[in-house]
Amino acid sequence: MKNLKNLTLTTTLILIGFFSFAQEQETVTFVCTKNLHGATDVLLDLNGDITTEFWDKDYVRVVIQIKSNGATKEVIKHLMTEKRFNISGMKITENTFEISMPNIYLPAFINGQEFQEEISFQVFLPHYTLVMRQSEMLAANSALSMNK
Repeated sequence: MKNLKNLTLTTTLILIGFFSFAQEQETVTFVCTKNLHGATDVLLDLNGDITTEFWDKDYVRVVIQIKSNGATKEVIKHLMTEKRFNISGMKITENTFEISMPNIYLPAFINGQEFQEEISFQVFLPHYTLVMRQSEMLAANSALSMNK
């Protein structure tokens, strides 16, 4: 009977430890680099907190930090291999290069639950570039169309 109580107590402590661990916030950071192919304007279509810094290189570097409650680093890394967090770079006009993370808008499910993450971006840009966020561009276009 004493062994059964000890086993039950041990099992309970293990389960509490497991659920506590599963609720901790996991963070994964990775870096992506994109060549601008001569563009001088950069359009950021990224969903999350974005900070920008200028530097003396002629390419863009994006440092991505992904935080998730309830998912392990292995789950986040698996989603990385499934290309959920891929950064896409594309020259959309002669002078404009767009940087986006298109797959983030698609839902991902882990064990039947929708995966929720917080993503932040630190973007290093060449000092000669003009940078605009997609949301700012949409707001400017909306304001222009209202004034017509």
